[in-house]
Amino acid sequence: MNHSDDEKIVGESTTTGPEASARIGVAGDPDFLGALSRLHSGFNADAPRVEILARITDELMGYTNSTFGFIGEKNTVQEDSVSLSLSAVVCTEGSNEAQAYLERHAADAISFDTSKSVIATVIRLSKAITTISSDDHLSIGLPPGHPKLETAIVIPLLVGESTIGVVGIANRDGGYSESMAVATQALADAAAQMIHSHNERQMRFETVRALRESEGKYRDLVDNLTVGIYRFPLGGGPPLAANKVAAQIFGYENLEDFLSGFLWTDHFADPKDRDRLLGYLDRDGHVRSFQTRMTRRDGSVVWIELTVKLYWKLGYTEGAMIDISELKRAEEDRNNLESRLVHSQKLESLQVLAGGIAHDFNNLLMAISGNVELALLCGEFEDARSHVRAIRAATERASELASKILAFTGKRSFSWKHLDLSDVVTRSVHLFDASLHRKIFLDLGLQPHLPPVMADEDQICQVLVSLITNSAEAIGDQAGRITVSTSLVECSRELLASTYVDDHLVAGSYIRLQVMDNGGGLSEETRARMFEPFFTTKFVGRGLGLASTLGIVRGHDGAIAVEGETGCGCVVTIYLPISEEIPADADRADIDDMPWRGHGTVLLVDDEEMVRFVVGGLLRRLGFDVLGARNGREAIQVFQRNSNIIDLVLLDLQMPELDGVDTFFEIRKLRPEIQIILCSGYDEKTATEHLVGRGLAGFIQKPYTFANLKRMIRSVLGS
Repeated sequence: MNHSDDEKIVGESTTTGPEASARIGVAGDPDFLGALSRLHSGFNADAPRVEILARITDELMGYTNSTFGFIGEKNTVQEDSVSLSLSAVVCTEGSNEAQAYLERHAADAISFDTSKSVIATVIRLSKAITTISSDDHLSIGLPPGHPKLETAIVIPLLVGESTIGVVGIANRDGGYSESMAVATQALADAAAQMIHSHNERQMRFETVRALRESEGKYRDLVDNLTVGIYRFPLGGGPPLAANKVAAQIFGYENLEDFLSGFLWTDHFADPKDRDRLLGYLDRDGHVRSFQTRMTRRDGSVVWIELTVKLYWKLGYTEGAMIDISELKRAEEDRNNLESRLVHSQKLESLQVLAGGIAHDFNNLLMAISGNVELALLCGEFEDARSHVRAIRAATERASELASKILAFTGKRSFSWKHLDLSDVVTRSVHLFDASLHRKIFLDLGLQPHLPPVMADEDQICQVLVSLITNSAEAIGDQAGRITVSTSLVECSRELLASTYVDDHLVAGSYIRLQVMDNGGGLSEETRARMFEPFFTTKFVGRGLGLASTLGIVRGHDGAIAVEGETGCGCVVTIYLPISEEIPADADRADIDDMPWRGHGTVLLVDDEEMVRFVVGGLLRRLGFDVLGARNGREAIQVFQRNSNIIDLVLLDLQMPELDGVDTFFEIRKLRPEIQIILCSGYDEKTATEHLVGRGLAGFIQKPYTFANLKRMIRSVLGS
């Protein structure tokens, strides 16, 4: 770039000659020394930046008697322009428009043309330029509205080899001498160091402030986490660092108390867990999701999941912890629910199996019992009658076994009566004698005048005998006490849902029957399997046991609960709903067992051939003609062909293709007044639930005797 003859680049000459002499003279100039002293003495690194820069500008203008001065800090340097931020501008003379322009653009970024502007040249070359006399060249490249510069000294602000900006003074009457330019250069160098020192100080201050702000944000973040953060020393001792959550997990309200008094290695509920954790750290250097029980400040136990990393050289471990106590409780509840569900599904499967076995078994018994009845009716072979009666007795015992199997399914024939459970227990005391040895004391706590329950007294007695026998066996040969109590209680849905039988029972008033002992209690395995058929902890062959009890309770729309742990005795509680209404007496008056014979035709419907054979024989003994059908569809066809001669239908409930209920309705469509007796191995309530109020003439449960069959038919058809 070409400069005018009146411009000189300061610093391009050697240290000899006029410029060197000027520098030597400056060192003894009292005005220079005064200005330099004022710059240093008045510098306050903590003062606002604008104040420092304005003071430097005023000092340079005062020393040179200039009317315009500025300090601009470099922003960007491009190929064709230089951008400055005007950090300080002072103009003591000039138009109001010029002053307004400078005030308006103070601290703005102003661009100067590189090819024309003196200011841009100073920035690019890092050399001072002095104009000795007035020249319009100084104003070339200035933005529109900038005050006119006539004479000027423009000096780079140098810090080492770097130019951080420029300082300029201008418009001195008479221009600027070389010695003045040298002195101003020296003052500008001092000012550059001051500006740099202030910048460094401000940067340090901003860095510290940012660090503190960041640390505060980090502390807030850590303290607001739902996860405990910690750092523990390897050799034991209190935590080196932690957040509030870590302290709260262990029951410390104050973080300082936690940091000064908590010894983490002493708070493992099981020391083996601590040893395992340290072993993992020693082997792998880190542990993830380690779950353990730890003690809190008050001694309570909390489940914690730890993630730990070992810093061996630094002498500590650090990581995170989560209180998972609620999660563990929920997991335990879920496992209990799953266990109960599996148990319920197992029982349901066994119920289906038991129901099928009982159905087939009853048909076999019906055939045996019927043939025995026919044999006894023959009157021949008198010597064999005792053996036949023995067979009949065996079938009756087998029928009782089938009833127990059906009791397990909740579907057996009950003799429903209104019972006061306290009275039932009192009447049944003599049944317990065989189960108790002389060292066991039986204590009765019976509430008098209980509301009645609809129940089968024999089945309730069976439940009592079973429970008291189990209690006696749990006590063994030791002295002990068994308490049987009754009371009226209100049961919530939550209580009923927690029992072994929860067939969506309704909350309300129940009679509680409780059997409690101080025997050996129950193990987890026993509690899980105690209601399984044939399960026993004593010896093989105890039969259906508590499984039958469970079925009886289910059949009474009740619930059963068991409490007890190993060595702590056992409490079995049965809940039976009270009966709100007194039903009419459902017991059918017995018909006198006088000699009686019927006449007419009976349609016998049963899918078992041997049942049709034996029952057909019994019916013929009673004087009836018999038409047989193997299933419901065949029964409808036979009835259509012979409807005018059929007087009675003896109809089995469970049959393939078309069951007894559907067959009943189809036959009634053909002849609405026909008398139909339903047969089933299930109890009357279960078997006839879909036929109540539909004209069913009667019900007889398999296996039945000749006398029962005769009594039922006589009551339906009359004498």
